[in-house]
Amino acid sequence: MKKDKTEKQNKKIYINRELSWLKFNLRVLMQASSPEVPLLERLRFCAIYTSNLDEFFMVRAGSLHDRSLLSPQPIDDKTGMNAAEQLKELYLTVHMQYPIRDRIFHKLSCDMAEKKIIYPKWSKLDKNEKNKVENFFDTEIVPVLRPYMLDAGHPFPHLENKQLHILLCLKIRAGEKRGERLVYAIIPVPHEVPPYWSDFEPNSEHDETDFK
Repeated sequence: MKKDKTEKQNKKIYINRELSWLKFNLRVLMQASSPEVPLLERLRFCAIYTSNLDEFFMVRAGSLHDRSLLSPQPIDDKTGMNAAEQLKELYLTVHMQYPIRDRIFHKLSCDMAEKKIIYPKWSKLDKNEKNKVENFFDTEIVPVLRPYMLDAGHPFPHLENKQLHILLCLKIRAGEKRGERLVYAIIPVPHEVPPYWSDFEPNSEHDETDFK
C-alpha cells in the first residue's frame, strides 16, 4: 500500500512526453514574437510551429489514437495516463496555443504591412488586379482541383498527410416542397499549387509588394 502511494506521488514530478514536446513547440512559437528576431525570421518561426504540429499529429497523436482503441489501454509508466487521457490533454493544450499563434501572426502581418508587404483582400484590389488573379485561378488552379462529395452515396476520399484541404458547405435546392438541403464537399489542394501567389509589381498608389 505504501509502495502504491509512493508511486502515485512520484508520477506527479514527471511531465508527459507529448505534453513536454508541445511546450517545446510553444517556445519555438515565442521566437516569432521576439522583437530581437528579424521580421521574416519571425514569420518563419510561426510557420515552423505549425509545420511541427502537422507532423506531431500525424505521428505521435496518431499513434496515441491507435493505442486508445486497445483494451485495456497501455499506461504511460511515468505519469500513469492512458492513451485517451493523453489525447485529451493534447487537444486542450493545442486549443489553448492556437489563439496565441493567431495573435502573433496578426502582429506579424501588421509589422510586415509597415514594411510594404501585404496580404490584400479581394475588395481592396482594382479591376486590373482582379482580372490577373481570376486569370491565374482559372488557368493554373481550377484544372488541378478535384472536389469530392461527402455523403452516403460516395466513399470518403483518401486524404494525404500534410496536404491542404478545403471543406465546403453547399446549399442544394431540392424542389419547392422540400426546400434546400445542406451537403458537404472536400477539395484536396495539390502540393504543386502555391499557397500564395506573389505579384512583385509595385502598387501604383502605395508602392507595396502584394502577396495574393
